[in-house]
Amino acid sequence: MRLRPLALKLSVIGIMAALTGCGTGEPEDIRVWMDENSKGLKGKVPELPEIKPLPAITYDPGELVAPFSLEKLLSSGVGPGIAKGGGPKPINPDAYPLTKAPLESLRLIGTMIIGKQPVAIVGSERDAPVQIKVGDYIGQNHGKVVSIRPDTGTNDGEIVVKEQVLDKGVWVERDNRVTLVGQGDKR
Repeated sequence: MRLRPLALKLSVIGIMAALTGCGTGEPEDIRVWMDENSKGLKGKVPELPEIKPLPAITYDPGELVAPFSLEKLLSSGVGPGIAKGGGPKPINPDAYPLTKAPLESLRLIGTMIIGKQPVAIVGSERDAPVQIKVGDYIGQNHGKVVSIRPDTGTNDGEIVVKEQVLDKGVWVERDNRVTLVGQGDKR
């Protein structure tokens, strides 16, 4: 079915007239709503609050040591055996297996002298006994063995350990002892 040219022209004109009515201006109901709701609006920005300067407070350290003074560095124990941050240097737990156990859990099993140097046999509840000599590390507080006193008839054997512990923000050294275990625990 073919449309005649006059019918085709009339249908195109009708479609164009319908489309031109859709695109003119805004619908009237939106314009009325906007006018009603914008009647009482005012655009005012509130004033900024007044900025008051803070009072100056002077700091009086009293007898405290300046944090970067030489006195502070010397009191924190910076020296051999002390790490750059002020604490003890890390200890290799593979080289010194008894550094994993607390010093209180270690037991001196016996002492002997090998080549004029005293050697101690130390064990813990979890670890097998290990030979310890002066200069080795035991315990969790970076304890360095300072001396080994062998068991004599009059004295019990003991190991003297110098530990490095953090006390009130400062690393300090303290002496501790591990004594020989006899028939009963002499600790």
